[in-house]
Amino acid sequence: MKQIGNDLSSLAPEAFFLESVQRKTVGRESRAWRANNSPRRSKAYLTRSKMRIFSVVVFNFFAVFASLAFAGNGCNKASLLTRAIFQCASGLYEKVDKKLDEQYSIALDSLSSLNKVSLVEVERVWLKYRDAHCNNIYESISPGEEAGIERAACLTSLTASRLTELIYLETGVSSDGFYSSVSFVSNLSLRTRDDMILYIEGLKSTLEAVEYFNKNCELMGVVHSEDGRLCRARMKFQSM
Repeated sequence: MKQIGNDLSSLAPEAFFLESVQRKTVGRESRAWRANNSPRRSKAYLTRSKMRIFSVVVFNFFAVFASLAFAGNGCNKASLLTRAIFQCASGLYEKVDKKLDEQYSIALDSLSSLNKVSLVEVERVWLKYRDAHCNNIYESISPGEEAGIERAACLTSLTASRLTELIYLETGVSSDGFYSSVSFVSNLSLRTRDDMILYIEGLKSTLEAVEYFNKNCELMGVVHSEDGRLCRARMKFQSM
């Protein structure tokens, strides 16, 4: 949406490609963290690692959902050249973005006049959040040759997440896996679900992200009566 009215080897090859890009980003952050902290001494590190694992799993769902996007765009999935990988990543983003535009129109048509205004505002702050987040990733890597690839992967991930939100808004069916993932991780770590929610709430978010989470959850509360606190935790989980 350019503007408003804008075992893992079994996955599809394009989904596995995006998971690999995501893993590079997670790996880089983990290495930086370990430079100043000892995993053996930090329960928070272990919990965060588990949550990251599940965020990648959810991301794979989005990638599989959009896997047909590679067909016919000249993408050479077998190539390891930076230019070829970037072409594949960019092609996938463009196709997912087109799907987002289509779903945005569908969701808009399903709402009352007042809620239409709210959705337009949510979409405005989401675009602001998307651009700030992915540009920050690009700038943190640039002039490294992976910068463009990781930015494209970021755009695809956030666009796919937004697509599921618009489907949820229209149908009332949430498919981001948040509640089941939190329950599963809490079982692994012997913590309660509320402990996990508190942990997620304690993670830092940018001002752009907080604005988007709040606006989106206000609308979800009106349309589907979703609890605001749980919604904001769910949105933060998506962004991990």
